[in-house]
Amino acid sequence: MKYHAPDKSPPHMSDSFCGWIPPLIHNHEHDLFDKIGLDAVAFLRFLHLLRWIFTFTALTTCGGLIPLDFLYTVSVNPQNDFLSAMTIRDVRGVRLFAHIGSTYLITLFIALLVHHHWLAMYRLRNQWFRSPEYQNLFHARTLCITNIPERHRSDTGLHRIFIGMQLPYPVTSVHIGRSVGHLPELIKRHNETVKELEILVLKHMNGGDLETYRPTIRVGGCCGMGARRVDAIKFYTYVSILCQYNTKIKFLSSLWGFRTRLRHTEAAVQQYSAQLNMRKSENYGFASIASIPLAHAAARELKGQHPKGLTIKLAPNPKDIVSS
Repeated sequence: MKYHAPDKSPPHMSDSFCGWIPPLIHNHEHDLFDKIGLDAVAFLRFLHLLRWIFTFTALTTCGGLIPLDFLYTVSVNPQNDFLSAMTIRDVRGVRLFAHIGSTYLITLFIALLVHHHWLAMYRLRNQWFRSPEYQNLFHARTLCITNIPERHRSDTGLHRIFIGMQLPYPVTSVHIGRSVGHLPELIKRHNETVKELEILVLKHMNGGDLETYRPTIRVGGCCGMGARRVDAIKFYTYVSILCQYNTKIKFLSSLWGFRTRLRHTEAAVQQYSAQLNMRKSENYGFASIASIPLAHAAARELKGQHPKGLTIKLAPNPKDIVSS
């Protein structure tokens, strides 16, 4: 990773075959929290939990029960084959208590381990809530309002609703949801094109002079046949997007002629944004509260209530909203 935020630089890793091992050993959870975020740290902790569960279970069963079953089966029935002798099939008597005890032991270990990691996740969650990154998130102090009546589907109407509810929490701004059509698709297409170009350039920056060695890709064709090999940098830089605004948007990569530069994708986004009918509002909106604690208090107070038919809850991250 060559480009990153100054405070989120990845741990240094050498180019040797085992260069990934020192960062894995010397970088602990509190060091990674500010670099990779809460979700990634929680995932790593979950993998850590699974590792110890499977390790303890394997040591208990493979190291204790299987040899015990094998020795007992061989002593009472030497004619059994090797694999059958390792199973519990022919085990009888008091030796079965070893299996019962191992089951209780494994269950107790899993319960204690899950409890330990559960408390650790509580600490991580509180650390995340107190972090400057969370405190500066706009959506963390925003409420999402759904099922708004048609007569109130405007910024002014939504503001009147909050004034009528007389909540003791100051509302700084309200915004009604607007129909944006295919604008998210245009933005996503533009971002993907930029990302593909950056990955390609980054991949070849250390491989020599791009003027003498140009990376290429295969475009077009069907089932791997009939494709043309073109200059990859030019392909991603001179990408062509044809926008038809009457009924739908069509994205056409310039496979037959690179006429439009990458900045034209930005122009397409701006042009489509200018042609949106901003008067067409949706049945949802957002209200920003003065601070995060007040927003959470308002969401808790309105939980389960539906004033004027509205449903009010904390707003999710904008990236988590799926548009239909």
